[in-house]
Amino acid sequence: MGKIFLFFLLLFFQIAYGQVIEKTNNKTSQELFDYHSLKQKNNKTTAWILLSSGVAMTAGGFAIMKNNGKEIITDIFTGKSSNDGTASSLLIIGGGATTLASIPFFISAGKHKRKATLSLKGEQNIVRNIKIDSSNYLGVNITIHF
Repeated sequence: MGKIFLFFLLLFFQIAYGQVIEKTNNKTSQELFDYHSLKQKNNKTTAWILLSSGVAMTAGGFAIMKNNGKEIITDIFTGKSSNDGTASSLLIIGGGATTLASIPFFISAGKHKRKATLSLKGEQNIVRNIKIDSSNYLGVNITIHF
């Protein structure tokens, strides 16, 4: 029993060791900028579509409720079971949820916008094929010989 346990233990450690994937970033700063700009554009478009459709649904729900809102409210408080308010209440609730669903897309669009601007600013300085890793600023030294 102990040998079988040891065998499986070694087998699982070998599999876990073999599954390590090193993170590599071979993209240039322009490719990263293009990627984050595209993601920002897509997220912002999705957010605006969700926001506008949510507002339209909510407004439509309130418009339906306005037409027969007095009966709906009195039915709610008197305990009568009427199905007149289900369409308007579903539109109002669904519109509010859709409007709230647009918030993470606006946040994600802002994050990708910041990453896009940082991808171009964070380039390494290169002087005569020598990479300067620790600095984002390039210094120039001028020497005048007399």
